[in-house]
Amino acid sequence: MNPMQFTLLHFLSRFGEMSQGEVGELLAVDTTTLTRTLEPLRKSGWIRVRSGDDRRERRWSLTPAGERKRVEVAPHWEAAQARLRARIGAGRFKSLLSELAVVAEAVRGTAESDRAPRPRERRRQGTAKRSQ
Repeated sequence: MNPMQFTLLHFLSRFGEMSQGEVGELLAVDTTTLTRTLEPLRKSGWIRVRSGDDRRERRWSLTPAGERKRVEVAPHWEAAQARLRARIGAGRFKSLLSELAVVAEAVRGTAESDRAPRPRERRRQGTAKRSQ
């Protein structure tokens, strides 16, 4: 299991069922990467997917087997973080986490501003431009 897969199990355990869009936004991950990461977890039986209210929406949740896997892997994840913290020092580790949070927020903002307007938004934007 790679760090992204563990992170997905952790977030689904913590937050419960989420849409694929919510997961991607929370983790600042593009749809293609997220799909490639979620599918092996689904095939392993650790997460499940269902359709949302909108047929295009996919909602992901952790299975009992996924929770067991998360609990099994968590000590290894914590040990890896402890080794890194020991190598770079607690202060630098804390700073790294803070900087990563800033980067993730910037990515979220960039993704939102790069998103093409939806048809209804385009009409409103076009109307606003014509009235100026």
